[in-house]
Amino acid sequence: MVRVRPRDRTSGEEASTRELSAVLCLGQPLGGDSAYTVFESADLDEVLGLLGPRGYRAAHAEAGIVNGRLLPCAHALGHGATGLTFFDEAVRGAFETTASCLLVAAVGAPAYRSRPGGWPRHPVELAGYDALMTRLQAGLRR
Repeated sequence: MVRVRPRDRTSGEEASTRELSAVLCLGQPLGGDSAYTVFESADLDEVLGLLGPRGYRAAHAEAGIVNGRLLPCAHALGHGATGLTFFDEAVRGAFETTASCLLVAAVGAPAYRSRPGGWPRHPVELAGYDALMTRLQAGLRR
């Protein structure tokens, strides 16, 4: 298993929680560095019992809807957010649950600040846009 060293500014229980979160996210530092990490899970045995084979897709669709709301909301508030990969069984063991982890999202302040794209019907031109379009047009002519 991957070991991740906690940040120096954290101590005690928070440091071990951050380290565990990073380890559960396949050793990705964002899993532990974020303001919070969401492990979206469902008891698939119960869902499959109620909905049959469609339950698996329904559980993932619901997790996707939750994630699809969480990430844009975080960005709208000026925070960064990203989906992460994870160790399935390790997440289950860490939370001492029978529920299966479906998606993981880390939310926190991004290392960069995006620039506004402009108001509707008044877009801001992207840097290098003309060069990109020229390259694309050349590729289409081949």
